[in-house]
Amino acid sequence: MDTTKVRKALERFAYDIMSPGNYRLLKFSVSEGNTPWKEKTVSLMVPNRDFELGDKTMFTAEEAFELQQHGMDFGLRLPRAHEWRGIGFWITHEGEYVKKFQLEHDGHTWQGTNIPQNQDHGAYYWSGSSDKDRSHVRAMRVLPDGTFDINFRSPDESMRVRLIIDPTLLRKK
Repeated sequence: MDTTKVRKALERFAYDIMSPGNYRLLKFSVSEGNTPWKEKTVSLMVPNRDFELGDKTMFTAEEAFELQQHGMDFGLRLPRAHEWRGIGFWITHEGEYVKKFQLEHDGHTWQGTNIPQNQDHGAYYWSGSSDKDRSHVRAMRVLPDGTFDINFRSPDESMRVRLIIDPTLLRKK
């Protein structure tokens, strides 16, 4: 990907999203299973639309990580798996939030190809969580009925990217 073009698109995306009504502010608490008394409150600004680069709407995991790397300068990053689970609570809350978050249900591609795969009509989104060698990356799948899960997927597949605005990155400026 052309770095200059990517950075300009990310900067424009961040600027557009920061306008009122273009994101949802979500807060939720997470705790690790071994230390449930240690709780952390997470605050995220979730845009109402996916990142697109020209007419490109689906990205491999490596491309998604590259978008995250450049996007951090503008307060943007991929949600991690535990954050997708927190977002999933709001998506499925009362069963109607899939529509309100405007998640795209066009699936993903077959591993290593550009051929669309959408047998379950799910919305697939990359996360920022992977195993150490990035041979598998976690992705969120949301079905039209509002159920969701987080699974490891091959980084060669292409999926949509929902970059979030991380307020802690904005404070570092």
